[in-house]
Amino acid sequence: MPYKKPEQSDPLMLVQINAPGSSDEIRTMAMSFADELAQLGYSRQKILNMFQDPFYKAVHMAWDALGSETIHKIVDESTAFWGRCQVRVDENIAQSSTDTV
Repeated sequence: MPYKKPEQSDPLMLVQINAPGSSDEIRTMAMSFADELAQLGYSRQKILNMFQDPFYKAVHMAWDALGSETIHKIVDESTAFWGRCQVRVDENIAQSSTDTV
């Protein structure tokens, strides 16, 4: 909690902005979210749960604007593509790269 009211020029001040308005822009935004979450390894069901949960305001706004059928198609496309990719962290490589710095 801040001790005083933030100054207007404060670059870290929280600001509310409106999300894109057209359905094409919202669709692009939803595709970006779905791709990013799939790349992070989230399952299809977990991504869909996030779109349905009002806590996640941006993705839930896309759910409301585009409808469940469109969001299901977007998530299916993202998980079909990115679900084939697997990320593996090798501790030995990570350790050796930090040793040389």
